Amino acid sequence: MATIDSTQCMRDIVLGDPMFGEFLVDKGFPFSVDNPITEFVTFDDVVRMRELDREAFLAEYDEYRARGGVLPKGAQRMNPAAC
Repeated sequence: MATIDSTQCMRDIVLGDPMFGEFLVDKGFPFSVDNPITEFVTFDDVVRMRELDREAFLAEYDEYRARGGVLPKGAQRMNPAAC
């Protein structure tokens, strides 16, 4: 399963793994490394704020990677208004 270093900010995570940033955008997250908040927010913050099941989210990301950047069938987009 994909691992995310919770000590890194989201900007560093995505700069190290650009496909994770694409996954976030495909899931409907309003994510951009140009947004200054990404220097302060961690993945744990996102999990907590969005009430995500961390393991399920990362398992879905694993499938996304295995499918070459295509969301798995039945994957739900996040509601950007819920940020």
